[in-house]
Amino acid sequence: MMKIGGESGGNSMMTPTVQNIFLYVLPPLGGLFMCYWPGALQFTLLVQAIISLVQSTAFKQPWFREMLGIHPLPGPGDLKPNTNTYSGTINKSITLDPAAEAKKKGIFGGAQADIRSAYSAMKDKAKDYQQKSGDVGKRSMNEIEHARKYDERRRREIAQLKFEQEQRRLEDEERKQRRLGKSRR
Repeated sequence: MMKIGGESGGNSMMTPTVQNIFLYVLPPLGGLFMCYWPGALQFTLLVQAIISLVQSTAFKQPWFREMLGIHPLPGPGDLKPNTNTYSGTINKSITLDPAAEAKKKGIFGGAQADIRSAYSAMKDKAKDYQQKSGDVGKRSMNEIEHARKYDERRRREIAQLKFEQEQRRLEDEERKQRRLGKSRR
């Protein structure tokens, strides 16, 4: 059971001893540390591990990869070293059958097309809504007039406040002058 999926992450740069340590020593050691963790956390990790196992097993199956439109995995003899990296041929087939073309796109190409069409439909609905409601992203004449009146009122209020502050300052200065005049007599 421990080898399921363990061979997928194998690195050809690791020695067999290091691979065996990762495969047989680290999992029980991790279990020893995890035995004191809360049960809910352990259950979450178990479910995640089961989902990963099912996913990795499914993606190794040729029928599953074909169903999703993913290229098959190369076999052991399929990979041949290429001595000249700049040579090769490109084979592209032209298919006029839309069903075959959709199958070739796979699940990811279909999802991308669905997202694009949903985005354009949403954009069209937003434009229709703006036109129906009269809100086209710019201020209406009523809003512009309201903003102009507010600015005028606010300017008058600010001017009035400045005038009152200046009056108070002058009155305070006058009082100080009177006090100074009385104290000198």
